[in-house]
Amino acid sequence: MKTKHTLSIWQSPDIIQEQTVNWLSELEFIKDEYHVFEEWLREFSFQIMIDNDLIKAQKIKEQLKLNHERLTLLHNHITAHHYEIAVLEDGIDQPELEKIIQKNHQQLQKDMQEFNAAYRSLKVEVFDVIKNTLKHLKIKSINA
Repeated sequence: MKTKHTLSIWQSPDIIQEQTVNWLSELEFIKDEYHVFEEWLREFSFQIMIDNDLIKAQKIKEQLKLNHERLTLLHNHITAHHYEIAVLEDGIDQPELEKIIQKNHQQLQKDMQEFNAAYRSLKVEVFDVIKNTLKHLKIKSINA
């Protein structure tokens, strides 16, 4: 009978604290980027419609909305985790609780990696639509 063993890496509270703060900062930046993307799609919506990319733009808007909801949920989990870290730093020996916090941190690392991969993909789609729209606008202004 085979058993599956996983190696858990016990990270210091300082490293966990630093990663958590970085994640929160990264999510805040992405939240600001969402507003920029939404503004671009709104600003160029007429031209996007003319270029027949409206369906793609609508799909991207829906993905932005869903991704923003995921961002909010992830941000809330990381914020709660940020407060949990105090247990690791309080000097009181609570091995079971500390183990749970460490596992929670590892899961949040995976969640952030998955979120970032999905976000990068969505970001490429947004830039492609805007780039194509601007390209068409430039061609039309040259031909006018």
